[in-house]
Amino acid sequence: MPDLLSTLRTQLVLWWIGLPWIAAGLTLYFYGLISAAWAPFVLVPGLVFVAAPFLLTFFADGTIYAITNLRAIIKHDAIGKKETVSIDFADMDDRLEILPVRSGIGHLYFASGMSAKLSDVDHTGKLAFREIAQPEAVAELLEKIRTQSKAER
Repeated sequence: MPDLLSTLRTQLVLWWIGLPWIAAGLTLYFYGLISAAWAPFVLVPGLVFVAAPFLLTFFADGTIYAITNLRAIIKHDAIGKKETVSIDFADMDDRLEILPVRSGIGHLYFASGMSAKLSDVDHTGKLAFREIAQPEAVAELLEKIRTQSKAER
């Protein structure tokens, strides 16, 4: 499963938007530049930016990554989103890619050409196990299982 602390840390940049937004909204309200009727419309976007890192971390907590003898599976079950993605070894990229996030944590990309509507697919269509601990060890394990699977066929 994803490393939750790392997920939270990467999303805290949203606070750099949300907290100043809230401060500006409150300043405008208390100086009488916006009415009480308009204050919620000004403050709610800032509150969303502040809450988003926690919601995204909660979503990551409902994620499970698995490797079987035939495929890699990603299962999401949190915040009203139930999604399971199963990729056969034959449909995976020949070369696995690791994008380090911080020491000992990273993304393991293993399939291309996927729909960007899927949760763990980036804008280029690459599917990954995101924010995993020891991505090099997971890549090694995945490669070992893929090699064994090819040999058995």
